[in-house]
Amino acid sequence: MGVPSCTGMLTAKQAAQVREQLQDYVEEFAAEFGRSERRHWGGKYLQGLLQEGERKSIEPLAARVEGDEQALQQFVNQSPREHEAGLWRLRDGMRRRATAPGVLVLDDTSLPKQGRHSVGVARQYCGALGKIANCQSIVTWPWAAPDLRAAGAQP
Repeated sequence: MGVPSCTGMLTAKQAAQVREQLQDYVEEFAAEFGRSERRHWGGKYLQGLLQEGERKSIEPLAARVEGDEQALQQFVNQSPREHEAGLWRLRDGMRRRATAPGVLVLDDTSLPKQGRHSVGVARQYCGALGKIANCQSIVTWPWAAPDLRAAGAQP
């Protein structure tokens, strides 16, 4: 099957594999979500954040994942979650995955923004546009290891 092409498009089989991997990831946090419907909507919310789409607010996100807008809104705003326990589980998972040889990759990403309502939006250099504009700058430090593979890649 191989790695997705340069167009970034996934085959149906690759997309199904990514959904399965995403669900497995959400299940790692099952204890912190508590009820099964919170796990369900947590997975849908994460899926919506990762999908293409300019707006990441609840209404367009719900439409992308064919989900119930009210249920997603309730998950985000009203579901009780154990934040500290979730952070501990996330750190523990990274610690387990980072025992194999690998490297931390420093990456910065800029996201052009129209307004100023998102956190961290300011007039600053936006690499995506190649000029100063309203944008968010996101710095990530992902772990890259030989056993981690691109979506759909063969083991």
